[in-house]
Amino acid sequence: MGRISDRIGKKCREWTARNLIIVLLCLNGMTAFAPVTVYASPDTAGDREMHLSPEILPETEDLWENLESQGEVIIAFPSQIEAAISSSEDEDRYSFRLEDETDVTISLESEYPCGLELISEGRVIGVSRRPFSQILEPSGLEMGTYTVRVVPLEGVESSSYTLRVAKQANRKKIPDYSEAHMAGTSYDPKSPFRFTNTKKPEDKDKGGQIVNVIHYLAHWQGPVDESVVPYYSKGDFAETPSDYIYYKKAEPKFHEQNALVLPGSERSGYIEHWKNAIMTYGAIDTGLLFSYNYFDKNEGNGYPELDYQYFYVPKEDWNYDRYGGHAVLVIGWDDTIKKENFRVTERNWDAFTGDGDPEEGIILEREAIPEHDGAWICRDSYGSDLETRPAYYYVSYESSDFGTSGYLPTVFAPGEKNDNYNHLYSNSAGGLIDDTFKNSGFLRGVQVFHNEDQEELLRAVGFVVAQGECSYEIGVRIGEGSIEKVKSGYLKYGGYHTVRLEDGIQLPKDTDFEIHVALSCDDDKNLWFYGCRNTEGWVDGIKAIPGKSFYYTSWDEDAEQLDASAEAEYPCIYAYTYSPLKSAITILDNKEDVEEYHFTAELSSDTELNSVSKQDKATASDAGNRLKKATDSNADERLTDSDTGNRFKKATGSNADERLKKATDSNADADEDEVDEVLEDDREENKQDKEAEWKEILKMLEIRAQDEGVIPLETAEMAEIAPLDLDFPERYDSRDYHLITKAKHQGNSSICWSFAAAGALEASYLRYGNQLIDYPRGLNIKSQEETITNGTISLKLKKGQEIPLNLSADLYSDNGYFHPGSPQIYWEITGDMGSVEAETKLSESGEEAVILIAQAPGKVTVTAVSMADMSLKASCRIEIIESVPAKVYVRPERLAMNVGETQKLETTVEADEKLTVLYSSSRPDIVSVDKDGTVLALKPGTASVTAKAGDGQAVCQVRVRGGDGSGDDDSEPVKAKRQTANEDTAHGYWEQNVGGWRFLKDDGSYARSSWEKIGGIWYYFKEDCFAASGWLYLGEVWYYLSQDAETYGKMETGWLYDPSFHKWFYMDESGAMAVGWHQIDEKWYYFHTVSDGGKGRMYAGEQTPDGYMTGPDGEWVR
Repeated sequence: MGRISDRIGKKCREWTARNLIIVLLCLNGMTAFAPVTVYASPDTAGDREMHLSPEILPETEDLWENLESQGEVIIAFPSQIEAAISSSEDEDRYSFRLEDETDVTISLESEYPCGLELISEGRVIGVSRRPFSQILEPSGLEMGTYTVRVVPLEGVESSSYTLRVAKQANRKKIPDYSEAHMAGTSYDPKSPFRFTNTKKPEDKDKGGQIVNVIHYLAHWQGPVDESVVPYYSKGDFAETPSDYIYYKKAEPKFHEQNALVLPGSERSGYIEHWKNAIMTYGAIDTGLLFSYNYFDKNEGNGYPELDYQYFYVPKEDWNYDRYGGHAVLVIGWDDTIKKENFRVTERNWDAFTGDGDPEEGIILEREAIPEHDGAWICRDSYGSDLETRPAYYYVSYESSDFGTSGYLPTVFAPGEKNDNYNHLYSNSAGGLIDDTFKNSGFLRGVQVFHNEDQEELLRAVGFVVAQGECSYEIGVRIGEGSIEKVKSGYLKYGGYHTVRLEDGIQLPKDTDFEIHVALSCDDDKNLWFYGCRNTEGWVDGIKAIPGKSFYYTSWDEDAEQLDASAEAEYPCIYAYTYSPLKSAITILDNKEDVEEYHFTAELSSDTELNSVSKQDKATASDAGNRLKKATDSNADERLTDSDTGNRFKKATGSNADERLKKATDSNADADEDEVDEVLEDDREENKQDKEAEWKEILKMLEIRAQDEGVIPLETAEMAEIAPLDLDFPERYDSRDYHLITKAKHQGNSSICWSFAAAGALEASYLRYGNQLIDYPRGLNIKSQEETITNGTISLKLKKGQEIPLNLSADLYSDNGYFHPGSPQIYWEITGDMGSVEAETKLSESGEEAVILIAQAPGKVTVTAVSMADMSLKASCRIEIIESVPAKVYVRPERLAMNVGETQKLETTVEADEKLTVLYSSSRPDIVSVDKDGTVLALKPGTASVTAKAGDGQAVCQVRVRGGDGSGDDDSEPVKAKRQTANEDTAHGYWEQNVGGWRFLKDDGSYARSSWEKIGGIWYYFKEDCFAASGWLYLGEVWYYLSQDAETYGKMETGWLYDPSFHKWFYMDESGAMAVGWHQIDEKWYYFHTVSDGGKGRMYAGEQTPDGYMTGPDGEWVR
């Protein structure tokens, strides 16, 4: 029995590990509405066991198999579904309805390879058949019903999967999150979530770590917009950072509930984990130690020659010290960057006195080159206008002191909407650090909370752990009851994790409840939670309150209990609940007040802070002395040293730097006479230029020496992570997919850690903003007796017959939202109400009920609405037709109409008895048809009107034009505004109606088939009098007219990015699209000249037809 259990446990771990790997290939650039193949590792699916044993399939998947046996499952939009393919012949279908034109993302993550199809009206419109992970991103899907089909690929017998259907991100809206707010939350004495009890204003400008960011996010303090707490953006190093670093209560843009800590660069195989993470989440937040010496590329004696595009620190010991821990954003990689670019040198300055020949006194002693090609692409936080610190540069894969475990290389998973959970419980609001209690093989952490005012639903548990590749179990105890295990799983990476409790757990009011999180692993490696405890240099002011936090070393009832809170230690375990009446954040009152500060902690206006305290408070223990300090003992000295000469000496190491300082006069207090003495007349002609160059370098280095911006965690252990064995492209840059925001300038501040974190959060949003997960995850409708096809149930009614329709709806990720036995769903019926008798109005989730009784031919729409969230709904169309053979004819078969016109169809039915004709429109937003067959044209476009009677049907194709252009359109204008600009070619009023925008001139006519300058902007009006938008081909020239609501129809000039092509174009001053070679801003660019669907696109990183190379930004590489 033990061997069977071990085998099942091992298989579960393998299954979960693979399921966590599959996300690597979900990127826009590899998405298309055609089959796309991406090759995985040599360890192919054929080498593995290709099925799951029944005993380890999740029980929740049985529900979906039952539903799928009845045909399609109707789901809400958006939705997330976890289900399984049960055999090689199995296929799953899910139907959803769009109420408006929508840009959609459909992603499929499967344990074994499964294909994904999108179907509209029986026609396949999108296909993806990659290994494991599929994604379709159709833009402009019209209103209507769509079906998603999941099928196993060849050789796959069974597979679990996660299907997600959601809106695409609005990538035109570029996120910009506040770095200063992040820092202020950690260090402002007015912040309830401060790490330290800061006593001086300047102490708010302090280095940090990803632990500060996780703490900030886990407590729902951010991210917030830059406008909430803006930073000093001039980049002139003239600011006082403490002036703009402060805490301010604000509502976060979303809840970031997961941050994954990747293996450090000292681990073998780390590169593929990082590449996978970049492709999946956009960017990695990490850090490095810095020295200008490692940019030195001079191969001979004399002054160093620095190339700031390439950075490499050899692993062997050199005489150069590294300094100023600095946070960076890793946004991509390039395997083709030659190792020779990273050549660095070590120089001996002993013979150089400052007044001799540098080439004789500054001797090259040795050089180093990485063993292999390849580098990371990094973004810095010193803007883009500094020669000594470019915005983007390369770091060799083999560089030492870069991205090590102590820097916690981290990525952020997709965020969640703020209303998924609205009440947070935390006993660790006073900081977060990794220097906590450890145990090998197993560790259970416990937090005790109190639900005070009302009944709530526990929806999720959050926790921060140091180790990956371990299993977890979640337990909950309510009041004096027993511990109930509610969820188990596997963690590929350490970091901040939020685990959902699918059914939810009800929490009675005025009751204590405990959250238990147990970690376990097969080997004897140490396991520990990040926690809140006094740690010199990181966290202070934490008080001991016994009975709030515990550790156990097993699940046994008699396991030894360690009251961690009695030693002022609180593991970072959080409870996320949903409260029906109010939002709140409840934190334990275990932080000492700041000396000379006394404040009342407050949150946003719609959030209540409950400070919980106990009468029996223990004194602060000496727990902070149990383990060694987490920070460098010299960190404070480096941060506070005011002597620039000493600071530079520490930064560059060896007494050679003192002679270099004399030679270049880096001391700001030295006078000009001393400089003149150094610069002797017999130096080479270019010596003064070299001296000036080094003065600028040293000036920058003095600033950089003060930036102790990110401090590595010295207690961080190197995690062993199994390889992914996946293939990646040789180059990937998140900028190519518009996932990276503009580099900012941190100036004099030491908060580079918050700049890197904000950049990573912004990249994650741009990558996954379309998939902010709503709660509950979805709602479905199912029928046990009737088959659902294309979102429709067809009932065939015999004469004198009545048909009851039994339906049920499931909140399949939030089953326990309401009290058991209480209504959770209410039903709506719209349409031909005379054809049905409405029955059940309220039902429980999963409860089958008679919703209606069909009594006569007609059409209705049945909608199930969640009481938990009225925006969460799913609809099913019901067609009731007579079961009689018939032939149907409709005249005309084709119809052309203008907007606002009506026309009645003539329909003939051949049958043995009189039948009712049912009419429907494929695009009710374009064409409406009533029960008598009268068609109303609503807006330009095409639609099909179907007439059904008995078993027969006929179709009329309808094309709607925008109008006749004569100005006699009697549709009511929605908006009118007067234009009077003197330079304009036309004067009058703008009008908007259902056909679009047109311009009524003062003479009473509409602008038509002409260019017109209105308000200083050029527009083109088509033959139908409406302003053109998008691409316009006129007189053998292409133009582009804005499609944005605020500038609709405006002729574009200058650079233009078209997301449908994923390419850049350039429109000259006349609006004409550029082709061939063009000089723009003193740079040459080439634009495609052939009419093959890509005419006008800018060449980038490729060779032009006439043999010239272009750079990644399109400019000609000379």
